Amino acid sequence: MKKQKRGFILLFAFLFILLILSNAFASSFADHQVFRQRGKGACYALNGRITMRIVYVDTADGLWTEEAKAGWRRTTEEAMEMLDDAARLYGMEVDADYIEFHVSVADENTEDYDAFVLGCLLQNEELKEHVRLLENEDNVFTVFTFLNERRSLAYANWDGMLSESIVANSHDSETELMHEILHLFGAVDLYFPADFEQAAMTYCPDSIMLSTNGKRNVDSITAYAIGWTDTVDDTALLFLADTEHVTPDTLDQAHKEELYTGYAFKRSDNNTCYGYLENGILNGYGVCRWENGDWYAGTFENGIMHGQGSYHWDGGTVYTGSYINGKRTGLGCIVWVGGTMYVGSFENGEITGEGMYAWPDGSFYTGGVLDGAYHGYGTYTDSSGQVLAGYWENGNFQENRTDKK
Repeated sequence: MKKQKRGFILLFAFLFILLILSNAFASSFADHQVFRQRGKGACYALNGRITMRIVYVDTADGLWTEEAKAGWRRTTEEAMEMLDDAARLYGMEVDADYIEFHVSVADENTEDYDAFVLGCLLQNEELKEHVRLLENEDNVFTVFTFLNERRSLAYANWDGMLSESIVANSHDSETELMHEILHLFGAVDLYFPADFEQAAMTYCPDSIMLSTNGKRNVDSITAYAIGWTDTVDDTALLFLADTEHVTPDTLDQAHKEELYTGYAFKRSDNNTCYGYLENGILNGYGVCRWENGDWYAGTFENGIMHGQGSYHWDGGTVYTGSYINGKRTGLGCIVWVGGTMYVGSFENGEITGEGMYAWPDGSFYTGGVLDGAYHGYGTYTDSSGQVLAGYWENGNFQENRTDKK
């Protein structure tokens, strides 16, 4: 019994000493570049009640409807629910108030950000008054949301108008919006620069600051940066040690490379691309290869497959045709391993519209399709030449339907 008691005492003492050393070790990294935004700006405590000011921005390319607004509200609510779930793991909670405004701008260029914000304020007196009333309040931020595709950005601790705000688009997912909100409260990207990305892939590969592709984990590094914890875990300490050499000069150089215009390689957490970059983003022709063996060759717009291109799956299936906003849309052709082929229309990534299937045995189908199945009027011809023409519903022939085409 005495030995057991002594063992417990020694174990407790060891853990206590380890905790002290860990805290001291963590504090020695307080000036690490991954924490450069910690505690700065008006948004510094992602805990308790916060206010999200949503501004729907109409442009010549996109006008907000009530249906579109409802969709964005769901996205924002889901993003905040995810943040609250993550916060509770650290003993915190997040609750948001939503206040909505609607503006219309003639010039949607946000490169001169202060001029853009001023134009929105002048266009909507209620928005202007709300900003004035809350200009000295903490944990208030603005999300300017567009319908058309654009790169989402967070203006954290911005030295100008509305110092904590986000430029987003209606296609953003809840994880992408959550990522940008975390920026406003002190988090930084772990996919940039390359030194951070390589270390993060090892020590916190599920972090939402490394990738927004369905990941929602707020890692220990990010939790410390946004004030959810005063300590970091062991894997975070290893990350900090591996990236301690990153300096402000290193970051400046990386930013210059990110804003590069011209032909160059661009690497992310799961693919490598080569093509024409505008301010570090693929625009025009490029080739990308993913870690799983898939690759694409074709045109890009704002970093997304858009226009004509050819996508090759690792197993051998190939699609060639039109893309809109990263999804197969328009006319295209897909050939599967084994020789089955479809030529025709695609919609939002799915085989939908009018087209033709052809099989290696000589059979083929022409007509309407919906989500890959025969749908609507169509004709199926088997390998012997027998023809079945008429109406189909979700792949099933409607024998009793006799109305003419």
